[in-house]
Amino acid sequence: MKRSFLMLLWLLLGSGMAAAADVAIIAEGKSDYQIIYPDDVGNQHLNLYHRQAAEMLAQALLCSTAVALPVRAEKDLAAGQPGLYIGACRALSAAGLGKSSYQRWEHHLVVKGKDVFMFGDDWRGGVYPDSSRHNYCILGSYKSTLTFLEKFAGALFMGGAALADSVPKRSSITIPEDYHYDRIPQIQYCISRGKDINYDLANNFLPSPWYGSHGGHSHSRAILQDKYFATNPEYFALRKGKRVTHPTRPQYCFSNPQVREMIYQEVLEHLDKGYEIVQLAQSDGFWPCECPDCAALYGVESFGEKIWIMHREMAVRLQKDRPGRKVCIIAYGPTRIPPQTFKDFPDNVVIELAPYSDEIMASWQGYQVPGGFVVYLYNWGYYKPEGFMPKQSWQFCQQQLEKFHASNVKGIYRCGFGELFGLEGPTYYIWGKLLDDPKADPRELLQQYCQRVYAEGVDAMQKFFQLLDERLQLVVSKSEIDWNDPELLAGGLSLTRHPVQVIQTRYPDAVVAELENLLTAAEQKNQSFLLQRARLEFDYLKHTARAANALGRFRTSCAPAEAQSLFASLAARKLVIDSLPCNKSGNLADGSGYSLFGGATPQLMRMGGRLSGPLYAPFQWDGQWMLDRAVVPAGRTIRVGDSTVQYLVPENYMAEDLEQRFTKAGTRIFCRSGESSLQVIFILSPVVPQEDFAKHILRVTLGPEKKGLFSMPGRCKNGSRASCYKLVKTNLENAGKGDVYEAVAGNKTVITIPAPGVGTAPGEVAIEFNIPYESMPRPPRHGETWLFNACYGSGDIHGSSTWEHNFNQETWRNTRDSQGKIVF
Repeated sequence: MKRSFLMLLWLLLGSGMAAAADVAIIAEGKSDYQIIYPDDVGNQHLNLYHRQAAEMLAQALLCSTAVALPVRAEKDLAAGQPGLYIGACRALSAAGLGKSSYQRWEHHLVVKGKDVFMFGDDWRGGVYPDSSRHNYCILGSYKSTLTFLEKFAGALFMGGAALADSVPKRSSITIPEDYHYDRIPQIQYCISRGKDINYDLANNFLPSPWYGSHGGHSHSRAILQDKYFATNPEYFALRKGKRVTHPTRPQYCFSNPQVREMIYQEVLEHLDKGYEIVQLAQSDGFWPCECPDCAALYGVESFGEKIWIMHREMAVRLQKDRPGRKVCIIAYGPTRIPPQTFKDFPDNVVIELAPYSDEIMASWQGYQVPGGFVVYLYNWGYYKPEGFMPKQSWQFCQQQLEKFHASNVKGIYRCGFGELFGLEGPTYYIWGKLLDDPKADPRELLQQYCQRVYAEGVDAMQKFFQLLDERLQLVVSKSEIDWNDPELLAGGLSLTRHPVQVIQTRYPDAVVAELENLLTAAEQKNQSFLLQRARLEFDYLKHTARAANALGRFRTSCAPAEAQSLFASLAARKLVIDSLPCNKSGNLADGSGYSLFGGATPQLMRMGGRLSGPLYAPFQWDGQWMLDRAVVPAGRTIRVGDSTVQYLVPENYMAEDLEQRFTKAGTRIFCRSGESSLQVIFILSPVVPQEDFAKHILRVTLGPEKKGLFSMPGRCKNGSRASCYKLVKTNLENAGKGDVYEAVAGNKTVITIPAPGVGTAPGEVAIEFNIPYESMPRPPRHGETWLFNACYGSGDIHGSSTWEHNFNQETWRNTRDSQGKIVF
């Protein structure tokens, strides 16, 4: 009997019928409620958002229940009817609720009698007074309105989704009698590129209108290189005896008093715009000024320590010039290590950890930082090794936010976020909810997300994301990337194999096939906006993973069939990328303007990302071009006397955007015997004037074995002679810094243009690179196999190309360390 009663009660509650202790807002298609917002709270922007919150609430309830609640200013309310009150209405005070002041983003949801009050910290600072963007407001009442919809209407706010898709269909809306929800977020802000107001606030991505962040760096805002370098080069860092600058990362001469003063004055000017706290941070990609005065500055050797001392002096000065205002000093790059000459900061200092780690946080033990800590976060963004693929597991997210709460972190700046709402949408949602409650269960949050977003496709998509999350837990490298590294910021090669290794480890073909099957199963039951985004993003992942796995197989075997499989995969990947829609600026976006893949360009997509994200060779090659010519880029053999041409491929692993300029050259070679000589015939389309073409370089490398290889470079000029260099140290013997050659005298290799007896198409030229046997390490025997390579370098016209590509490049010094085989 007891079991039957409980079952009946569960059925009643589950069907939406109100229990005796619940207040029915909407029931059986009817409601007595009205939605009330304040008449005037003294700020036009807050007035706007109070009304917008009320209208949003009415629209959401209408979409859910088909019941339209009237929206009224408090002066127009209907007496005798219960209300859903938003913000600092008079009724809030009459009910004995509300406060004269609130903490940051404090918000409340309270039921008193039949009335429901949604209120909190509502504040508009003086920054950009004419702007109505929600980023410049604290909207605690709007936040509590969204909380009401989440808790009692089943709403879930998703990136890019319409409001109607954010709430489920229901027959009733109820809330417990005397319900009280009170929240003061520990993490007071979490900023990045904002989405819409409902998504940001509901998911705890709270703006910080009191904080003037430059996104990481303030020095370059204080001393503009475009404005000052020409007239005041002494402001800028000395390097190799010259004052130099950089268009985006200028460095400065800190020993110059005017430089320090301009940095400090920018802090004052920024605060005087209306901010309570502003950023104080050195330029990105820091490198020190080499002048003697900077070396002697503050009597310490470390430039990180010099910057700490300089910034602390500014903070002390600020206490007098702007009492009550603060600076946020970044611990990044040279200042990543805490200061060594002092351990206490003024009470107007906040430290921004960039990055945050257990080790970094532990290094601050014993320091006095009254303003506390905030973090600059590198969780997402296509600058990471994963590029345009998912990046973080839920376990990582939960552990991270548990640590943030334990360390009393007060704010977060997200460097990159929201590029993949299809594949990372659940993770964004889980991470957002964990911001508020790090003990929440990610699996339950996933279930909430999938039920709301994918409806009938929920089962397949839960399995899809669970499998994806399992793969994300596979970590290839735990070594932390230094995002301040000037070489990395300049496009230098870092962890060259890491991005491809990540893909190969996480997404073998069998896993990709399983993910494909689950996604297809969901698509047969649901075609929601975010499922379509998941398909778009997964197709990129799928084809990129297939190409990475094909590359792995080719590198193992160097078999022609695997080369064809690789280039077929790359061609298919390019078709997927080229089919993506772009806006007028050339950035990826759908017809509604919704940004795809973070608004990257197709070229960047082909590269796979930026900074540590690029996949490089062969992902930026034209796979179809290679496929059509049956190119085998490595493990090659060429036979003397076989006139079948073999095409060269890009030489530099890091070369970008070669699809047009490389393929236009169409460089290819074959080898023939001359009279006591080897003739390597190059055929290509120079597409430059003769005088420029004469500056281009041909190079042939050969020898019976690795030690003692001869490398012979020569210019594309008729009658010119090639130089000769002998290998004296291998890359392995040179600690990975490339093969080392020394000059050899007496080489008699001659370049002849045009090559005798070689037919060419219009616009092409044939070049004979004639190497006498006497100029070789020794004469080759008939049928003997030697090491061989041939290269053509044209600078920026076509890039550098090679017959045997080195897939083991670690730096630019390794481009010519590989050789194929030549059979005489």
